[in-house]
Amino acid sequence: MCLSIEKVRSESFFGSAICCYTTFTFVFFFLGPVMFISTIRSLTIRGARLSHTEATASIPQPRGNIKEVEDFLKAIGRGCDEFAGKFETWDSLFTTNSRTMRQDFGIPTKQRKYILSWRELYKNGQAPYSISLPSPKKK
Repeated sequence: MCLSIEKVRSESFFGSAICCYTTFTFVFFFLGPVMFISTIRSLTIRGARLSHTEATASIPQPRGNIKEVEDFLKAIGRGCDEFAGKFETWDSLFTTNSRTMRQDFGIPTKQRKYILSWRELYKNGQAPYSISLPSPKKK
């Protein structure tokens, strides 16, 4: 049984259940069972991803020789210490996203990705150290 939209509007006392039913019957009958299953799977996966995202970013405490932002950026190397003035506090280093680093701070892509990767490694307990860039191969 497929409900029409006019019937749903006239029977508004059922609330959102009929609207939801009408949407699913529309997708099922007009797009076919394969598209219906694909749509349901897509919505389920999207919902699962949203429910597993971290509500707040964890900010680790400074440890070892790392006492402040300048020490951290100097320890990871690759010229990242020149951007130490962009981050006001230790918390801002660990909460600033990539888009803000690019648009507001003007940090180039390679160094921005390097800072973000070391930030995650530091959160996981790894002590920062400088990783040099590999030299280009001779032809």
